[in-house]
Amino acid sequence: MDEVRKRYGVGYALAPKKEASFVQYSLVNLAKDKGIDLIRIDPNKPLIDQGPFDCVLHKLYGQDWKNQLEEYSSKNPNVLIIDDPEAIERLRSRISMLDVVKELEIENKTASFGIPKQIVIYESKKVSELEIEREGLRFPVIAKPLVADGSATSHIMSLLFNNDGLNKLKPPIVLQEFVNHGGVIFKVYVVGEYVQCVKRKSLPDVRKRYGVGYALAPKKEASFVQYSLVNLAKDKGIDLIRIDPNKPLIDQGPFDCVLHKLYGQDWKNQLEEYSSKNPNVLIIDDPEAIERLRSRISMLDVVKELEIENKTASFGIPKQIVIYESKKVSELEIEREGLRFPVIAKPLVADGSATSHIMSLLFNNDGLNKLKPPIVLQEFVNHGGVIFKVYVVGEYVQCVKRKSLPDVTEEKLRTLEGSLSFSQISNLNCNEKMDDQYYEMMNSEDADMPPMSFIVDIANGLRKAMKLHFFNFGVIRDNRVGNMYLVIDINYFPGYAKMPGYESVLTDFFLDVLNKKEKDCESRKVGGCEKEESKLVGNNGCGEDDVGLPV
Repeated sequence: MDEVRKRYGVGYALAPKKEASFVQYSLVNLAKDKGIDLIRIDPNKPLIDQGPFDCVLHKLYGQDWKNQLEEYSSKNPNVLIIDDPEAIERLRSRISMLDVVKELEIENKTASFGIPKQIVIYESKKVSELEIEREGLRFPVIAKPLVADGSATSHIMSLLFNNDGLNKLKPPIVLQEFVNHGGVIFKVYVVGEYVQCVKRKSLPDVRKRYGVGYALAPKKEASFVQYSLVNLAKDKGIDLIRIDPNKPLIDQGPFDCVLHKLYGQDWKNQLEEYSSKNPNVLIIDDPEAIERLRSRISMLDVVKELEIENKTASFGIPKQIVIYESKKVSELEIEREGLRFPVIAKPLVADGSATSHIMSLLFNNDGLNKLKPPIVLQEFVNHGGVIFKVYVVGEYVQCVKRKSLPDVTEEKLRTLEGSLSFSQISNLNCNEKMDDQYYEMMNSEDADMPPMSFIVDIANGLRKAMKLHFFNFGVIRDNRVGNMYLVIDINYFPGYAKMPGYESVLTDFFLDVLNKKEKDCESRKVGGCEKEESKLVGNNGCGEDDVGLPV
């Protein structure tokens, strides 16, 4: 007599919608053929009065249902309950459901994993006060109900592009970082130890927006942050975000890049702290590298370090000396120092302040008595009244021609006494007679531009030697030697708004370095990009040995 195959009864307790989608004829018939009877559990009747079952499969919520399961299990200890309602409960919250991912320890040499950044808002009041940047998020973000219980409302989600979208939210809500992912999502189905991964269409990519924070002195901010720059950057996916110098940097952001021209140990400490906690954020530029350009002696020392071969032109720096004490001024014999009148007197410190731009042309010893050390005396070289201002933004170089101080002949020198400030010489009718403004007066059409390849070589040499990305330098042609050029100053983060087309140059630079950083980090996530030691730029946030930005 043939043995009768045992049949199993699997009870299922599901919400109507889930039941309709799950209990298909194909499943019922296949299970039946294999000795499994799928038996509907009526949620309106006590579970203890139904059955018998060998297994109870369920997705219902609430304390009453938990109590019924507990009672049924205690009286039928051999019946499988799939799954433990406490374990299921963890997946009802869109916060706790992803916390478990962070607990995993999986080693894989070909891929890494994590979760998106997200925050939860419990009260409507908090929505109106919300500044998502302070919470570590940036638009666009995905808004999802906190509770994920399979109900219709739990599936109402939206993509928010700005603060206007926040006003429509009804807490409790989760705001989750939106990450571009090629419009594809991989759904991984798990049934016991069985795993199947399928590919599905998802939200299309949204052009990534970058946040560039800028920390500048008020005057520099006013000249640099023009509407034309802000609007062009915004159109290209870059948000220029003001950094408040009166608040801790670590409490501001998030930023993809920090652009700065502030000084002092406190600011350096803040940058170091921010960089250590945000290793993937570009800091442009390293404050120690910038510091070199605050001295009119050390700024030009770097020029002497350059080794550039050019058959048509040569370069150097003017002779100069520094005087640190007033006593030394009265005792000074400039001829013994290798200088001859006229000489240019410049403050030693070049920090962008009004006093750092007070310069004068000295014609004899009488002019020395008005000096207030520390001061630099720089050889004045006749150069045809033209200066070439070379602007550098990363690898971009632009050379423009500006009027400068007029030549001083030997005959004219004998008629001049004392000193004249640059403002007196230029006879400009403006409130601030700064050297940078004076140099950038009307173009002089008669002077030939220096060879551009030669200028680019110097610019690239300076960029690499100084490890800086934002600077300009002034070049004059020595009238005594027609193809000899002198670099007379180097300024960090100059007045870029005076450079033709500065908006597109700066915007393109930001896009280039930020896209490069993004690609580098993505390609090196296997190696633990976020765990690498952080560096100030050229930091790309990844490997310690990387050059990062093109310096």
